[in-house]
Amino acid sequence: RLYSQDEHAVMQQSSVAEVHRVPLTITAINILALGMDPATFQWLEAPSRSAVAAALSDLALLGAVVGDPRTLTLTLTPLGGLMAELQVEPEHARLIQHACAA
Repeated sequence: RLYSQDEHAVMQQSSVAEVHRVPLTITAINILALGMDPATFQWLEAPSRSAVAAALSDLALLGAVVGDPRTLTLTLTPLGGLMAELQVEPEHARLIQHACAA
C-alpha cells in the first residue's frame, strides 16, 4: 500500500463524480450539439442547477448559444456548432476561431 491503515480508514468510499468537480461548458455545448437540453438532460448524477446555468451563461458570453440563460432556454449558434466540433474547451475553441478569422 501507499498509505497506512489509519489513512485508509478515513478515506471516502468513492470519489466525487466529475460532473460535480469540473466546469460543465464543454459538456453543455456537446449536449446542445446533440439537440438535447442540458437543463433537462437525464444525468446519472445531476449537477446543480446553478452549475448548468453558469455553463450556459458562459456559452452565451462566448457567442455559442442564443436565448435567455436565466431560463436555461438556449439554442446553439453556427459558431457554437463549430466550437462543439473542435472538442476542446469552448473558451479555447473561441480563441481558435478568432485567430483563424483574423
